[in-house]
Amino acid sequence: MKSGLLFGIPLLLLAASCRPRLRPVEADYTRITIEEMERAVVQLRIVNPNRFSLDIENLHYALLLAEDTLARGARRTPVHVESQDTTLADFPFTLGMSVSDLIKRLPDLLEDTVKLSITGRYSLPSIFGPKHRPFLYQKAVPLADELKDIIAPFEELFDADNWFRRSDR
Repeated sequence: MKSGLLFGIPLLLLAASCRPRLRPVEADYTRITIEEMERAVVQLRIVNPNRFSLDIENLHYALLLAEDTLARGARRTPVHVESQDTTLADFPFTLGMSVSDLIKRLPDLLEDTVKLSITGRYSLPSIFGPKHRPFLYQKAVPLADELKDIIAPFEELFDADNWFRRSDR
């Protein structure tokens, strides 16, 4: 019995030392594209510094302006990142505010940044089955340039500079 225990402990220590070391995945905001009044897509560059590939799954995300949720989304398919590689991943959003509420908030959106928050988890390979680690990304994202591109065709209809500054809108 003792010889089995003496043999098992070094084997367990060897197996634990062979476990891959996890370095955090890095994510960088690249752009936001407003596709229509009810839909936007955020793109991130995701870097995997590890010597093994991994999947980032169960992704849920939101765009927040102060305490208001502007948009929400969930990604059904995992983001797969090869070992020591970079991938671009799109995160589509559906706006959570009505168009009229969004128009009322345009002055804030043009002057402030929104907070992008993405949560999920890594799936790591292991001899005992996949291990899961949390994934969290938060970033302040400016929307002014994208919104100005959408508003530009309407500038002839409104005196845009004064219209956005009026407090009764």
